[in-house]
Amino acid sequence: MNELVLVKSANLNGVELDCYVELTQQDTFWATRTQIGQLLWYEYPREAIGKIHERNKERLDKFSAVVKLTTPSGVQQTTIYNFKGLLEVCRYSQQPNANAVIDVLWEIADEIRRTGSYSVVSVIPSNAINEAASLYERAGLKGNQLTLALDKLYKSYTGRSALQAAEIVLKTPAKKQLLTATDIGRQYGISANRVNNILANAGLQHKVAGKWKPLPKEESLAVLHDTGKRHSDGTPVCKLKWRLAILEAFDYLFDKEAGHE
Repeated sequence: MNELVLVKSANLNGVELDCYVELTQQDTFWATRTQIGQLLWYEYPREAIGKIHERNKERLDKFSAVVKLTTPSGVQQTTIYNFKGLLEVCRYSQQPNANAVIDVLWEIADEIRRTGSYSVVSVIPSNAINEAASLYERAGLKGNQLTLALDKLYKSYTGRSALQAAEIVLKTPAKKQLLTATDIGRQYGISANRVNNILANAGLQHKVAGKWKPLPKEESLAVLHDTGKRHSDGTPVCKLKWRLAILEAFDYLFDKEAGHE
């Protein structure tokens, strides 16, 4: 393979998708396993795409290559896929947003072929917001939580917040909503276990007798919610929940923890 050149990084779904082209063949582009896995919302992106490749090796070997790429961690052997390979990965994927990712990849390919680059501010595929809203509602999001999740999706495509552009300030519900680690994880496509590890690594909580407890300085964000059950000694069974304000902090923590290949 000839030398690869980074055309431009596009921010899609919160993922910096690095689009590479060959110096002698600039009518297609390549991207890494980690990046396509993150776009497809896999909890372990590189590993998930690697498994898809192994199951469909005869097909995907033709549209992939192993190259040395310079990353923040240094020069690494990295598996990359060309445009057709990326579409094939999406076709074999069972992720609910695979069709939306395919729409985005077609858009990138079209712009690269026309202009030789891809702009960070892009147009949202027409069905992406509707598909996301349906998915988020099935996951249990509603009210402000649903609006904020959709605004975050809009921002990942366009680079700007629709709420801020319209100067809309959401009203805080009279009853403060509390979120579990599972609720937080649904918004990022990750498990409750990973959410808890991120919060613990950031010094927001720790385990006491096998149960998650907030650290004293974070008690304004956290609530030990009484489940109505009792331990054998009669003490209440409490579950750690978080106020909505945790989402702003978790955005930063998740981006920092996720990293890129």
